[in-house]
Amino acid sequence: MYYDSKAEKVPPVKDELLLESAISLAEKIRTKKITSEEVVRAYIERCKEVNGLINAVVESRYSDAIEEAKAVDALIENGIDVEKVKITQPFLGVPFTTKESNRVKGLIHSMGLLSRRNYRAEEDATAVRYLKEAGGIIIATTNVPELNLWTESRNNLYGQTNNPYNTTRTVGGSSGGEAALVAASGSPLSIASDIGGSTRMPAFFNGLFGFQPSEGLTPLAGIGLREKDYPDTMAATGPLCRKAEDLIPVLKVLMGSNVTKLKLDEPVNVKHLKVFYQESSGDLRASKVNRTMQTTLIKAVRHFRELTGSATKEKLGDNGVLFYPSAPFPPIYHYSAFLRPFNFGYWCLFNALRFPTCQVPLGLDKQGLPVGIQVVAAPYNDHLCIAVAKELEAAFGGWVPPS
Repeated sequence: MYYDSKAEKVPPVKDELLLESAISLAEKIRTKKITSEEVVRAYIERCKEVNGLINAVVESRYSDAIEEAKAVDALIENGIDVEKVKITQPFLGVPFTTKESNRVKGLIHSMGLLSRRNYRAEEDATAVRYLKEAGGIIIATTNVPELNLWTESRNNLYGQTNNPYNTTRTVGGSSGGEAALVAASGSPLSIASDIGGSTRMPAFFNGLFGFQPSEGLTPLAGIGLREKDYPDTMAATGPLCRKAEDLIPVLKVLMGSNVTKLKLDEPVNVKHLKVFYQESSGDLRASKVNRTMQTTLIKAVRHFRELTGSATKEKLGDNGVLFYPSAPFPPIYHYSAFLRPFNFGYWCLFNALRFPTCQVPLGLDKQGLPVGIQVVAAPYNDHLCIAVAKELEAAFGGWVPPS
């Protein structure tokens, strides 16, 4: 109780632009309803407003981003083929961020290590380059644990990142700075990475959508210390976002030609899906799921039972999804994860299995902390996860602002 008495949360959003999806912003920019400069400036001001509380942004490029936004506006003013740009540059003029461990040309790439504090990336990570080529404008990089190797986004170079819903709570890791900033409406879109829950854990703790795609489909060159892509790996890059409708457009950009290996545009009738669920990890070393998280999971299961009629015990196949707890508890206090190291298994299980998994927010608990579940599908059935994420967002409201 004493610790919670010190809790703060970020101030309410005043600019409605900061509540829109990335693809909605892109549509309005290319059709001249708003300018890229307006959007970029709005997000920069929000970053400045919230960063004193959450300590997410570690390096900014605000002036450069504004100039790039002005160039986008000039391009649009001179005339563009709107339908063509919608396909070739779906995020034209939209700001985005990425974690400091993902290389951004000219910015510090320390991975939270004091020994690398002066190292600047000479080129973009492939994933960052892809989103830039799709029209995105990077405005900042955000905090990570040292070498991306822990569940608390803290290091001796940048300090500790705090949860925008309650600053005494963790943001998770390793994409914790990204998740905190996106949840606080300081960024509409993020490139994260996941090798043991590094996208989904922070997404859960900060009430966002976070997606780990099927293995080998997204680029890893420039992510962490990797110099090239690895087709056989548990690691993947993927999006963090507030709105489920942003998931597929971002994945299409990140996957490049690999997108043909998935069925992202295939319609999904969620009423015909097989739905399975598990209420706990079953690992005696890990914490049991508490009542709040159990209730959250069961709400989602009941909703889908009403849609589908019943769940079966057959394998997932090409028409099944698994609902799995995101964690035993809603966001925990800073550093308390050290006392429960095996809870890491709730996330890394699906990296090991190479299954696509989507973290889905399901609102807030009575304390105003985010809750949610993971939705899992068989390999290369990523579209099922996303279809279910959209259905759950419609049913339960999805992301809820911190204030």
